[in-house]
Amino acid sequence: MPAEALPYQTPQPGTDTPQPLPTHSFRLNHVCIRVHDMETSLKFYRDTLGMRTIFTLNSDSYNMIYLGYPERGPNGNGREETGAEMLKGRLRRTGLLELKQVLGKENDSWRGHRGKHPYDTGFCHLGFTVDNAPSCMALIKKGGYKIIKDVGEKPSKAMFGFASETPELNEWFQEAVTPLGFVEDPDGYWVEVVPNHSDACC
Repeated sequence: MPAEALPYQTPQPGTDTPQPLPTHSFRLNHVCIRVHDMETSLKFYRDTLGMRTIFTLNSDSYNMIYLGYPERGPNGNGREETGAEMLKGRLRRTGLLELKQVLGKENDSWRGHRGKHPYDTGFCHLGFTVDNAPSCMALIKKGGYKIIKDVGEKPSKAMFGFASETPELNEWFQEAVTPLGFVEDPDGYWVEVVPNHSDACC
């Protein structure tokens, strides 16, 4: 029998004990994804989503670029950080994205995540928070990128890779995910667009 529908659930605050003192300086600094073509990926993450280049590093075997969002003073409306300033403080930041392109014949045959469901690979998505989700989705559509689920659409079982015999998604879960957008980057990685004012989680 299908599971009984649960009431809408908002994110619940954590109840962990205080962070251990030896880990107080720890932070999740960056995530690295492999890309097939660096310029194509930069058009998505830099030109469409607005991330800025912190530094590049090229070698005979790979190219690497770090991206992030610059700070603009304590109120967010001051002078934008330069690339040199972002580079200097890169190890104290969070939310950075490393793009890595392997060079040579191996790259020619690598097809990224295209044709694979993220839940089958174990890498589900990158999440970006934005002030205006419809406007962000409009920029992505203008770039011609694949839309998995638009803002305002209810999610489907197929979207999450669930089999047809799986019970329908709970109404509270559909309600929580409806304000979110999901798109594919040039290599097939899923990117989640989350409105800043939403309490949705996925």
